[in-house]
Amino acid sequence: MEALMLAALKVREKLFYSSSLALKILLTGFLLGIVMWIAVNGLESSVIISPTCSELHLRTLSEEEYYAFNASGDYDEYWERSTFRGKISQSLLNLKHLKCLDLSNNNFEGIHIPKFLGSMKSLRYLNFSGAGFGGMIPHQLGNLSNLQYLNLEGDGYYEIYVENLDWLSSLSSLEFLDLSSVNLSKALDWLDAMNKLPSLVELHLSYCSLSHKLDFSHSNFDFS
Repeated sequence: MEALMLAALKVREKLFYSSSLALKILLTGFLLGIVMWIAVNGLESSVIISPTCSELHLRTLSEEEYYAFNASGDYDEYWERSTFRGKISQSLLNLKHLKCLDLSNNNFEGIHIPKFLGSMKSLRYLNFSGAGFGGMIPHQLGNLSNLQYLNLEGDGYYEIYVENLDWLSSLSSLEFLDLSSVNLSKALDWLDAMNKLPSLVELHLSYCSLSHKLDFSHSNFDFS
C-alpha cells in the first residue's frame, strides 16, 4: 500500500518485500553500493545502499501516523511485522555523506546504541526515538559536532540512561534535543550541560527521573 510508506523491510521465508519501495527510503542517488546486514524478525538480511546517499530513513510508522492513512489493519500486527531489530553493522561508516539517520519507532530489543556512530561526523540529524535501544548512551555521540537534531527518547520498556552529560558540550550546533524517558538521575550536571549549548532552541526532558532540586537562576533559558 503506497500511501502507508512502511519504512521497513518485511522478510518472510527469506524473501524481500518493500511497500511501495519504502526502501527507496528517501535515499539520494540510489546506486548499488554498501551492503548493510541487519536482522528483521530474526532473519538476517541485507540492504544495498548507495555510498553517496545523504539520508537514511528506516523507521516504522507510529500508531498515530498509521491510522492517519486510514489503515484498517491492526497496528500491533503491523508494528511487529515491520520493525527493524538486530545488530547494526559498522558498514554504516562507509556512508561518508550521510547527514540524516532515522531509526525511530523500531524494536532493537534493548541493544546499546553503537559507539561507532560517533565517527559519523557528517550527521546533522539523528533520530532514535522509541527505537528500543537500552543501556548507557555512548559518550562518543559527543563527537558529532555538526549535529543539529538529536532525539534519543526512550521507548519506556528498555532502560536507557546516562551517567553524565559532559559529552553534550561538544554539540555546539545542536538546536533540538529530546532525552525524554532517558534516566538522567545520575547526571547531576545536566543543567550545566544544557547551558553550554549555544544553538539549542527546543528541549524535551519528560520522564527523566530528575528528582533533585533545580536552580535556573544562572541558566541561559528563557521561560517566558
